[in-house]
Amino acid sequence: MKNYYELLEVSITAKPEEIRKAMQKKAERGQIDLLALEECKKYLLNSEERKEYNKALFMEQPELLEEVARVAQQKGDKDEQENQIEKIAVIPDETSKMGGRSKLGIVGKIGGSFLLICFVMMLFSKPSKPKLDEWTAQVSCESAVKQLLKSPSTAEFSGWIRVLNSDGTYTVTGNVDAQNSFGAMLRSSFSCTVRDKGDSTTGTIVNYLK
Repeated sequence: MKNYYELLEVSITAKPEEIRKAMQKKAERGQIDLLALEECKKYLLNSEERKEYNKALFMEQPELLEEVARVAQQKGDKDEQENQIEKIAVIPDETSKMGGRSKLGIVGKIGGSFLLICFVMMLFSKPSKPKLDEWTAQVSCESAVKQLLKSPSTAEFSGWIRVLNSDGTYTVTGNVDAQNSFGAMLRSSFSCTVRDKGDSTTGTIVNYLK
């Protein structure tokens, strides 16, 4: 399973704004492709998707729970949070003749680990309402322009300009070098209008590509 936090070089407990900045930094340096960016946006910037992704990641790499637990302890009262972890990480001890209960470690048996996952997710998976920003507008425009090219796999973009309009849409312009039908590299300029559709998706209109 791909660790997108590691790919972006951010903490598992990073806030959405930190993740957006990391994605933009990687994109501007050409250190990440469009598909990976779209996956990072899907799994890390949508609160519900991020919960499910984190659960699967923790199950595959339980040692990552230690990092989350350390951050949890730093964010609040250490003793109180340890008590909370103890409360949720308790399962019946079938070997106890007295019918008592035994406590699991943070990365102990898988049952206790799963319960701990639920605890840390409540701490760090605060709802994040998707919003249109300049980076998202750029990615949407790039994707729309590629669909109009003869050879989208050869596209190289440059000269990005992103302008926020008064109605909340973005006008994104730039240049793209790509092969034509004869295999020659040609440069074209383009302009897109990108808007937030309100359902965690964007709507993009390519105003011109010439």
